[in-house]
Amino acid sequence: ENIFSRYGVPRAIISDGGSHFCNRPVGILMRKYGIVHKVSTAYHPQTNGQAELANREIKRIIEKR
Repeated sequence: ENIFSRYGVPRAIISDGGSHFCNRPVGILMRKYGIVHKVSTAYHPQTNGQAELANREIKRIIEKR
């Protein structure tokens, strides 16, 4: 619930082009906190693989706390 206050603000977020992250409210939030939003190339497994690897690492770090 309080991810930013607990873990800090990310410098960048990589996502696919889905509407979960590509929408006005999220864009406003990212600008407010100075987060760079990088959208992966559609149907490009290398980019999606990098994002999935980063997500697994983040999840592992969060679960340790």
